[in-house]
Order: sequence, then C-alpha cells, then structure tokens
Amino acid sequence: MSQTEAMGGVDYEDGAVTQVSGEGAPPIELPPTSRGGGSFWRFINDRNPIFLLSAICMFAGYRMILGAMNTPPGDVGGLVPLIAVLNLYEVALISLGLVLIRRRGLFRDGWILLAVEALFLVDLTNLQSEVYAASVRQGLMLNGVCLVLALIKIGVVVRMLRLRLSLGEWGLIGAGLAMLFGMQGAFKALATKEGELDARVLYGAWWAAGALAAVAGFVGRGDRTGRFMALPRRLYILIPFASLIVHLCGANRVYETHFHPANIAPVLLGIAAALSGVRWLPWTFAAKMQMVLIAGAGLMSLQTPRDLTWVTSGIWFSPLRVTLMAAMMIALWSAIRYRQWAFVFAAGGCAVVAVLGHTAGQARQTFIAMLERIGEFTRAMIPTTPMGWGIIAVVTSFILLGLGAVVSLRKGVEGDGDLRG
Repeated sequence: MSQTEAMGGVDYEDGAVTQVSGEGAPPIELPPTSRGGGSFWRFINDRNPIFLLSAICMFAGYRMILGAMNTPPGDVGGLVPLIAVLNLYEVALISLGLVLIRRRGLFRDGWILLAVEALFLVDLTNLQSEVYAASVRQGLMLNGVCLVLALIKIGVVVRMLRLRLSLGEWGLIGAGLAMLFGMQGAFKALATKEGELDARVLYGAWWAAGALAAVAGFVGRGDRTGRFMALPRRLYILIPFASLIVHLCGANRVYETHFHPANIAPVLLGIAAALSGVRWLPWTFAAKMQMVLIAGAGLMSLQTPRDLTWVTSGIWFSPLRVTLMAAMMIALWSAIRYRQWAFVFAAGGCAVVAVLGHTAGQARQTFIAMLERIGEFTRAMIPTTPMGWGIIAVVTSFILLGLGAVVSLRKGVEGDGDLRG
C-alpha cells in the first residue's frame, strides 16, 4: 500500500520513508519507521545484552558451585578446575572482543566484552580468595599464577588494540593486582588460630589502598589516541581499585572485625592527593574537592576506637593523628602548587591539632590548658608600676620607629621637585 501527500512529496511504502524535496528531484531515503516489536530487536542489535546475561550466569553459577562444594581446609583440588574454566571463559571473552573490534569494527560490543572480562579478572567471584581459606601456601602459589596470567591477558589486549602504556601505568596495574590477589593471603597469615585479625592490620590495608589511589594521580599516561585511549585506566586500574575496596569491606565480615568510619579516611586522602597530579581538571575545582576530601577524612577520624590506637616510643598514634599528619602534607603540597593561603592555614590547623593530642577530647583539653597558661603569662607581664609602663612605652617607641622605617623604605625613590624650590 502506498500513500502520497500532494504537497509533501512524502511516500510511505513497506515501512520505508522516501522524501522528495521538489518536483522531479531524486528521492532521499530516510530510516524506516518503527513498528510494534521492532524496537525490541533494535535494542538487542544495538546494545547486545546477551553478553551481560552470559556474565551474570557465569557469576551466579560459580557462587552456587562454591556454596555447594563447601571446600574443607587443605582441599584445593576442587578449586583448581574452577579457576581453569574461569580463565578459559576470560580467554573467550578477550578473543571474541578483539575479533569484533579488529575484524568487524563493532567497538561497542568489543568494549562490553573487555569490560566483562576485566570484572572476572579482578576476582569478581571470590574464587581466588577462596583458595586461601584452604591453604595459605597453596593460595599464594595459585594466585601468583593467576597474577601472571592476568598481566599476560592485559598485555594481549593492549598489544592487539595498539595501545601504549607507560612504565608507571604497568607498575600501577601490577601493584594493584598484586595487592588484590595477595591481600587475603596476608590477612590469613596474620590472623590468629581462632581466626581473629587485629583491626590495625585492616586499617593498614586501607592506607595501602589510599596510597595506591594517590600514586594513580601522578603516573604519566602513555602516548595513545583513539576511542580506546581510556581503556587501560578504566578497566585495569579503576576496576581493580574498586574491587580492592569491596574486598576490604568484606574482610571485616570475614574476620568479625568491627568496621570503623576511620577506615574510609585513607582512601579520601588518597583521592585528594591524586587530584594534585591530575592536569585535565580545572585547578579551582580540584582545589575545592581537595578541601572537601581533607575535611571529610578528618570527620571520619574523629572517633578514636581503642583497637585502632597504639603507642610507639612513648608517642600515641590514632586514626585522627595519622590522618591529620597525612592531610597536612597534602595541604602543603597543594599550597605550593595552587599558591593559595587557604591550604597553608589548613596545613597549620592539621599540625596544631595533631600536636595537641591523638584524640579530639585530649586535643581540646590540651588547648584549654594552653590558653590558661597563656593567660597567666599575659597577666604576669602586665606592669603594675609607673616604671614598668614607662619601660614598655620606650620599647614600643623603638618598635614603631622600625616599622615606620620599613614602610618608608618600601616606597622607593621619589622626585625632589619640592627641594628645588
């Protein structure tokens, strides 16, 4: 069936639209109009959610298998085949993704596949962490092999997509994956026979994660262009870091250790430090965000739990004092870079509070005691006799004379027109 408008020169036939701009002009083909269920198939064709469904099925299947296996201590034999199958799945994801990108030019589908593979690369299923529950020694061996395989997979993707990574980026990727794969083994080795872990060990791991975030801001990017230029940092630096934070949060539940808000402070400070090395953000925005992050880290550390406090060489350390010391260094660095007095004042405030005490209560008490001593000293210095006031007046005259000289000398040399008259 065909319908033509007398004035419009528009024909509708079989869902296609043909527009005629004038009498005798050649037709211009427009996209076909949508009909009924066509939008669903267009969504499938454009977004291809089947890849995501495949990843969800793999994740759910592995979690159910691990729950059903209930691996006893020392038995790793059942976990090795699962790790092998998962690595085979990752190889299939990488291969298909690279074929779609290099051979077919389907960049969106290829990006989805590589992103899904990156999620499994960072132990999304907790399968590699499960090995440590059976044996720390065997867990370190298997995770070491998985770390090498992960770097090889990343190298293949980078090479096939002709992406250049700087030496610093490779080091950051390796450090992040090494910490991710070895963290649970370190926790298991440091835990007691009853399965208890010192809260300060977890707190130290949070500081390591914060340091990793800080370094990421100063690592130079390799010389690369194109639509995949951001792929290495997004998939192999950002995703492993997010997975590391998730694993750290889960460690409190595994070892039945209370989660303290102070654990978040190192990550906030790490991000604040990283902003100092970011060049593509406006410096005004980066500076404001740094102030917000530093303040947030301080607020997170106000509560000082006993299990996160320790003494070294007679000096007490706590999350508040350590956070303030790190915030002071970040503020000083930002003051040098941005040349803003606000960071100087922030650094000074952090230093003063850190010196006053390792807890908010002790810092407040020390500050009040200092004010009382200053008041006593001031009252003792106020003269009570005419002789005393006279001495102060003479000393003040010399001080004012010196200040006046400084002001005059800063004016420079003026003309001598008045003297000629």
